Amino acid sequence: MSTLCVIDVQPAFKPAEIILPAVVKEIEKAKNNNNGIVVLEYKSFMRSYEIVRNVLGKYKNKAFGFKSTDDGSIHFLEACKSRGFVLDVVKVIGVNTGYCVRATVLGLLWSERVKQVEVVLNAVNGYNPEWELKELKESVESFKSKIKFI
Repeated sequence: MSTLCVIDVQPAFKPAEIILPAVVKEIEKAKNNNNGIVVLEYKSFMRSYEIVRNVLGKYKNKAFGFKSTDDGSIHFLEACKSRGFVLDVVKVIGVNTGYCVRATVLGLLWSERVKQVEVVLNAVNGYNPEWELKELKESVESFKSKIKFI
């Protein structure tokens, strides 16, 4: 089992628009597997896209976290603890790859509670996608045994 971490898929962040189909697909997969889903939203930047909220619907294994910095790992971990979500594998999707995704992934990797982090490449994006992905991969070099890019 895994828990899905959805980062900042909000209309205020234009790169999110491009990955919406992949985000919806990952949410549907998580729901079909009865996995936990935590949606992180940057405070003061509108709610997640309506399509994201709609696909979540009344799904019971979901939680929302509201953050005011790039790193959403603390909010994610708190939501998982309060809801009893599994932290064996955390699948990460969202924006902005070189900032919020990167900071949250690093926070998750540093957590002793998280066993594995998987970044879903077709469901992350940024304003400068190639550079941001390169930054993310370089940042997590020392965690090779704990991270996968899928």
